[in-house]
Amino acid sequence: MDHTILKEFFEENAGEVLNMLMTEWNMDEAKQVWFEEGREEGLEKGREEGLKETARKALAENIPLDLIQKITGLDIEKILSLQEK
Repeated sequence: MDHTILKEFFEENAGEVLNMLMTEWNMDEAKQVWFEEGREEGLEKGREEGLKETARKALAENIPLDLIQKITGLDIEKILSLQEK
C-alpha cells in the first residue's frame, strides 16, 4: 500500500484479504466452491436460453410482445432482437 500498487483494492477489500491470508488453503474445498459456482452459472445460462427459446416460439406464433414479455420476463428489446435472428 505504501507504493500505491493495488492500494484502492486493499482499502476496499481489507477484511476479505486478511481473512484469506489467515485461512488455510484447502484444495478440495476450493474445487467444491468452483464446482458449485460453475453449476450455478450453467443453470442460470440454461434458464436464460430456455426463456429465449420460449420467446422465439411465441414470436413465430405471432403472440403479442407484451404477452411474451409477461410470460418470459425478458425486456422488449431482447425479444425484438430474437425476432431479428
